[in-house]
Amino acid sequence: MAEWFKNFVESSTNTKYVPLGSKCTLCDKKLNCLSTGFFSCNAVQLADGAICKTCQEKLMLLLQSKNQCLPLALQEKEPYFSMCVENIFATTQENAKTFLGECEIFCKETIAQQGNCSGMFRIEHINRIKPKATDVGIARAQKLKDKIVLYGYVQAGKFKKGDCIKIVDGMRVIDTKILEAYVYDCEENTLNANLKANMGKQQLNTWQKGWLCLDTETLINNTALVFV
Repeated sequence: MAEWFKNFVESSTNTKYVPLGSKCTLCDKKLNCLSTGFFSCNAVQLADGAICKTCQEKLMLLLQSKNQCLPLALQEKEPYFSMCVENIFATTQENAKTFLGECEIFCKETIAQQGNCSGMFRIEHINRIKPKATDVGIARAQKLKDKIVLYGYVQAGKFKKGDCIKIVDGMRVIDTKILEAYVYDCEENTLNANLKANMGKQQLNTWQKGWLCLDTETLINNTALVFV
């Protein structure tokens, strides 16, 4: 490739050249490069190279809740202290890989402390729902009235309708079960849309975002952890 063309594309598209056959350094997934060697829609640029969008989304989720995903001692150390969602593109591939590794270790240790648990769900926000009978039917409206719905993502394991779960909220431990579960996959996919479509039999797998409708009316904090 001519050097002038490479420089022109990099400056005009704000991307960097990635050789054909390149792989994501975090998961080893092959990046879909264009014939010119520049990466296409499944790659995201970091300070010193490209990673796949799946790893970027994982990185973004963990950085948004960094104070929960890393031990306090590591949060105050570099490179973790400076890493945040706003400057993710200034992060090096090595730092991103180390960060993900430390988060995974801490996640496994946190789950192990809960005894016979295999999964963990992190909460982003909480709703109390009162669906209308005209939208979901009389029986479901009565069943779901005033129930708590958690929105967040699965950091480990899987969560589905009928699962018995344990919520650790500070010194409180709440045992309940999942009445319905909905996967979030696009902006149009809202909680109300899922309720109306009766999509509550879905399963949330690791790194998937979505809603868990719980068989409880007890308010909890969004810093609580959910285990299955």
